Amino acid sequence: MSHLHIFFVFLFHMLFNDRTSIVDSFTNNFSCIRNNRNKLSKSSQSSFYFLSHNQISSKVINQDLLLVKVPQCNALDQKTLTHYANKLHHLLVSQEFKGLIVDLRDNTGGNMGPMIIGLTSVLPNGELFSFQNKYGQKQLISLKNDSLVNNSKFSLKDPISKKRVPLAVLINNRTASSGEMTALAFQGLEHCLFFGQSSAGYTSGNSVSKLYDGAILAITSSQLINRQGQTYENSPIIPDIVTDKPLEEATQWLSEQTK
Repeated sequence: MSHLHIFFVFLFHMLFNDRTSIVDSFTNNFSCIRNNRNKLSKSSQSSFYFLSHNQISSKVINQDLLLVKVPQCNALDQKTLTHYANKLHHLLVSQEFKGLIVDLRDNTGGNMGPMIIGLTSVLPNGELFSFQNKYGQKQLISLKNDSLVNNSKFSLKDPISKKRVPLAVLINNRTASSGEMTALAFQGLEHCLFFGQSSAGYTSGNSVSKLYDGAILAITSSQLINRQGQTYENSPIIPDIVTDKPLEEATQWLSEQTK
């Protein structure tokens, strides 16, 4: 069977089942996206294709809390990916704060590398989470010397200054794929709570192959395991505090933690 034939069999299966797999690979700088009409609105589907590094933003709340918006990152070129990581990193190391809100709502994924590297200053070194295939083999996603292990493509301009502060992570049903994996990097940390609604549930690892004609074939091949040992296999992340007012409740909680 030819590669082209395999690809069309895969494409037919994909469309027939009307499912979505948002594919991430920070070792290969591309994303492959399938639509899911059951879970995501048309507006959020179209946002998958928009490079949103310019939407990275921050806001000071109650004088000593910082809100950082972390959007999807669907760029393919290394220059843009590095720019994303540096912009996010700069917002964190250039400001003083006693508590941090990481807003991953509507982050539909893309490339998780720039997101995690950009958040390095508030993430501890060591294992963040891991992928495990059906044979029980694990691929650890971890930070060592403030860099992703086996991924040294992102060079940060500003010095890294670790900040140990209470953290609130905001998620919703449009937090998907790499957005969910970035959230998992925080799950299980001390003084960290998740607020909002359950995530989209695109929590799996994928083997990605580039075919001879330039097409990309992605096959789900592994489940995710967080630092607490909890397994995710296309299952949503459920926040600690389920609420329709995540920002307000996160602000209140952080204010109590930072008195």
